Amino acid sequence: MKYLLIILLIFLTGETLAQDTTEVKIHNSVLKLGEMLNFGDSSIKFKEVISDSRCPIGVTCIWAGEAVVRVELYKNGIFQKEKIETVGGGKIPLDLLAEEISYNLNGLILLPYPKVETTEKHDPYSLHIQISKISDSLN
Repeated sequence: MKYLLIILLIFLTGETLAQDTTEVKIHNSVLKLGEMLNFGDSSIKFKEVISDSRCPIGVTCIWAGEAVVRVELYKNGIFQKEKIETVGGGKIPLDLLAEEISYNLNGLILLPYPKVETTEKHDPYSLHIQISKISDSLN
């Protein structure tokens, strides 16, 4: 009887796990100012750097600082809205998209990282973006 319960428990656990049909697709890109990342029928455009108060390399700071960027969201090539995001702010839902598919803005990295002020001009900003698409397949 004990073995029968164990076999039944294993069978039920396997059946429960087999029903999970969530598919995750990740889109990564490095965008310069004005460039777009297309994912599905949607796009995100790196519009501007609003502020960059990150602690420069080689300097000891009390606060690490932050960078804030403006991005624009498009659906089927049509502007939907703009968002202002803090770089490194964690997962951010992109709520303009289809109801059966959800997207998250997982990561933003702004480069170049600040250096101690010099007379040299720094390289143009680039925004590293990671977007994940989560869709539930009903089979």
